[in-house]
Amino acid sequence: MIKAFKQSIVHSWLILSISLFLQTQAVGQKMNFAFLYEMEYARDKSDLTQKEKELMVLWVNSNKSLFQSYNGYLRDSVYHSYLNIASQIDKLGKQAGSVDINQMLQQMGQFPTAKNTYKILKSSNDQKILQYRKLFKTDYYFSESIANLNWVIKEDTKDIFGYTCNLALLDYSGRKFFAWFTPEIPFNDGPYIFGGLPGLILELYDSDCEYIFKLVGIEKRTIEFETLYPKNAKKIGRAQYFKLEDEYRENPFSQMSELDASRVSPSDAAEVQRKLKSFNNRLERVID
Repeated sequence: MIKAFKQSIVHSWLILSISLFLQTQAVGQKMNFAFLYEMEYARDKSDLTQKEKELMVLWVNSNKSLFQSYNGYLRDSVYHSYLNIASQIDKLGKQAGSVDINQMLQQMGQFPTAKNTYKILKSSNDQKILQYRKLFKTDYYFSESIANLNWVIKEDTKDIFGYTCNLALLDYSGRKFFAWFTPEIPFNDGPYIFGGLPGLILELYDSDCEYIFKLVGIEKRTIEFETLYPKNAKKIGRAQYFKLEDEYRENPFSQMSELDASRVSPSDAAEVQRKLKSFNNRLERVID
């Protein structure tokens, strides 16, 4: 009874929030929803029973969305706040002081390092998905089309947080995915690259349950999308990027200068390589 009442409150709050969101967008105000997802995944093919979890966030406005690690966002926010301070100091001159790098690193250290550092930008205007990924010191991005997500909507329904959800199936990159979405939340979006359904995806998983996304929270924020992803990323083909990623996991120090590589102890180098090689079960099982 109490659980049903709480779900009813959440349901009513979200309906009101979405109504206010659409009104503010109509008058040009910048407000975003943050849909928080718990991502549970098996990173190592040699031990698929060992799962990791990370809290992810889907930022949504009227025509864009961005999916990223929530801890990654928090750390980036600290970094960008210090960049703004440095910019103001540069304008005012040396008499304005200086940026305390140690203080910045200390504040960033309050939040765990992101396990998944990619950032996925979707644009409803041009139906594009841009994936931003970093290898060593280089930011890359590649594009996909939302229209290429060929969903099959089934008649199955189930209740999630008081919302009636419909089932949709999708074959993507060698995996079969099951998505539960609700037309009651009018955002054609979801976690990772997934979207294009007539409503928000609240739960998504592949047939082997190696990747599971579940909505766990909702917030309202005012945020600038332009600060969320790198502006100087290098464009690359999708297949080419994943080939580079595989090569990087095999030899993560190949892109370092001899001087930089010499500063890494053999034991540290071995540990870095072990961790990278153990992340061998990415969501994209097959690269077309």
